[in-house]
Amino acid sequence: MTGLAYDYFDKDFNKWTTESALRSDSGGNPLPPQRLRVTFRYEGMTRVTFITVPATGQGLPNPW
Repeated sequence: MTGLAYDYFDKDFNKWTTESALRSDSGGNPLPPQRLRVTFRYEGMTRVTFITVPATGQGLPNPW
């Protein structure tokens, strides 16, 4: 892996935005992205893949 970025979907503009660092809310808490953008490079080839991050609701965190 040679790169990791965070994708956020903007519902107002109906488009994705890629960030190199996690966004923060007004209180300084990190906002989870909707997906991760992972870049792999090997012998002159570059591949980018996306990993969807499931949304979490309020309450207790997942036990795993």
